[in-house]
Amino acid sequence: PIVLVSEEATNIKCLSCIQSNHTTDGRLAAELLSSQLRGKEKILICAGDMLLPSNRLNAEGFEAYLKENQCSCGLVEIYGVDVYSQIVSCLKTDPDIKGLYSVNARCSLLLARAVEELGLAGQVQLVGTDLFPESAEYMQKGVICNIIHKGVEHHARQGMRILLNYLAKNE
Repeated sequence: PIVLVSEEATNIKCLSCIQSNHTTDGRLAAELLSSQLRGKEKILICAGDMLLPSNRLNAEGFEAYLKENQCSCGLVEIYGVDVYSQIVSCLKTDPDIKGLYSVNARCSLLLARAVEELGLAGQVQLVGTDLFPESAEYMQKGVICNIIHKGVEHHARQGMRILLNYLAKNE
């Protein structure tokens, strides 16, 4: 028996899949960022791997919120997971980028590292994904402004409970 946590796989038969609402996560991030920016400033979004439903739905929710609320922010999108050099290049060449968001924890840390190394803390608004010791440290330094915490630890406990109930109680 299998319980999936965070990412559903269509080709795997499982008891359950526990995950956050990725579209809502993206919408929340867009609401946070758009409320912190003014005018025609741009947002850099690290959209991750678009083949992963969690990344795709998150980015779609982000973009949908901006469109529905007629936000005048421009959007610069970066795809993939090994994107540090692209992030640095965008931040160095486009001074209108004042908002940053990543749909996943890995790229959130890359964004934070780039902001810190380029001395942009306090000059840009960075919304990260998931709370880890590294992201908490960036938040304490003022590099990350907000974090969308998906509660993966809670999801894992919930998954274990479902699996144990299935195995021990045949539920």
